[in-house]
Amino acid sequence: MPLPSSAPLLTADVPDPLPWYRLARLLAAAAMVGAIIGGMG
Repeated sequence: MPLPSSAPLLTADVPDPLPWYRLARLLAAAAMVGAIIGGMG
């Protein structure tokens, strides 16, 4: 029965880092797009 006890831990741990990871990816993508647009313009 390890799954029921580890599943809540996963669901409790994952939502915290995920938004920060997505935010970092979003910022990196925005910076890359800005650099491309800046280089084109």
